[in-house]
Amino acid sequence: MNSAPRCYLVDGFLVKLSKEESSLSIEAQDLTKSINYFKKVRESDVKKITDELFSDIKGMYQGLDNALHGTFNDISVSMKKDGVLVYHYQPVQENVNNEFKFEIPLDEVKPDPYPKLEEQLRTITEKLARFENALPLIQASFAEKEDIGRMILDRLSILEKKVEDIEIRLDCPRFDPQGYNSSSFIYSNGDRKVTKATSLGWSAVFAKKPIKRIGESRFSVKLRTASESLGYTCVMIGLAPSMYLKSATCDYSEGCYFYCSKGSIIANGKELEKEFPKSRQGSVVTVVANFEEGIISFEVEGSQVFETGLDKFKHHEYYPCVQLYFSGDSVSFTLDL
Repeated sequence: MNSAPRCYLVDGFLVKLSKEESSLSIEAQDLTKSINYFKKVRESDVKKITDELFSDIKGMYQGLDNALHGTFNDISVSMKKDGVLVYHYQPVQENVNNEFKFEIPLDEVKPDPYPKLEEQLRTITEKLARFENALPLIQASFAEKEDIGRMILDRLSILEKKVEDIEIRLDCPRFDPQGYNSSSFIYSNGDRKVTKATSLGWSAVFAKKPIKRIGESRFSVKLRTASESLGYTCVMIGLAPSMYLKSATCDYSEGCYFYCSKGSIIANGKELEKEFPKSRQGSVVTVVANFEEGIISFEVEGSQVFETGLDKFKHHEYYPCVQLYFSGDSVSFTLDL
């Protein structure tokens, strides 16, 4: 049963608890720095996170609520400056000094960069328009001063390049909420983020549009929430040809290329017998493809981990594709800012 959110003021943070049927959401806002933090705890993670002090969501919620409310003298909650919630339990017993403590690192919630980029684009476009309108007058005024005229033209060229760069960044992929597997996912953040809603098992989700076929194409995906119930995360990120748009999964299909967060590569539908760098929650994976050169590569946190030939179905449209295994896991297309 869901509970109404409860808010508390702790060490300069506004902390909010929200309990759902099988999960607990913890939100915290640093009132000094205006930084937001968030953590969603699932039933299966309670024992690990609380060092087995609590065994289920109900008990954990009640324990945190009591500590935040100050119901008992022997339990308390504090907040560290980097968004870490600390639970203290020191039972009062004669001649016994036992202390139990666990920490919950909350994830910083990054603001959406799109509004800022769009504002930058508008500002630079306006400056560019003013320069272009004034250029004939400026050139006439400084006809005998070539250095100044050249400086102005160089400045105009820089502004044009900035507009081009921002337009490229704004062209970030979005997931297709009308896709074949759409009922398996929850879409948010303008369809740039998906969360797996169904139970265990691989499900594929595609971008709305294929990548471009001329020049180099690249896109980045951030692992927002990634379970490690098996000791590693299970997220696949890569490219798949259009013939698989109506497939539940496509990782081991011909023409598909994926990096798996557990540290493996699937190239043309075959898993390579080699270990690659693993990725965790918060990691950014980038896919780079060039149809003209017939090359695809994968980067993890900006470092290339694998490159191979794009030699199957390269005359088909290729779509960014992500496959998630655990319910609650989420990823988002992100900008390389």
